[in-house]
Amino acid sequence: MRGMRRGSIAGVAGSRLVAATAALYLVVIGTQGNVNTRRVASVAVMLAACALLAMYASWAPSPRVRSVAFAVAAGALLGLGWLGIFSIGLLLIAAGVLLLIAASRAFAEDGSGSVVIAVLCGAIALAGAPVFVLWVG
Repeated sequence: MRGMRRGSIAGVAGSRLVAATAALYLVVIGTQGNVNTRRVASVAVMLAACALLAMYASWAPSPRVRSVAFAVAAGALLGLGWLGIFSIGLLLIAAGVLLLIAASRAFAEDGSGSVVIAVLCGAIALAGAPVFVLWVG
């Protein structure tokens, strides 16, 4: 019988940091009063999705699945972090770096050596997340 794979410490830490940042974001926005509800909702949903994706990837058995999921979450967080650099951006960038570390460890574990799909998906998320938030608002 095969034992259960240990989770990615960097992935779990990044996921928790994103979740805590999302909660902080909602508290800060809630104290400001009149806000763009659509933009706040889109950012909150994207942060929650990144946290869930990173947590899933932390425990996924396939290194290829982990590398792609971590790359997508990291790309989205780095893009959103750049967009929100003067508020919660540094926390999002820190979480993105943790997920990049987790992705690189998953790449190393994957024997195929092909990282093209993960890098491409991460790059799309890096550009797509901030564009989507700006488009919604």
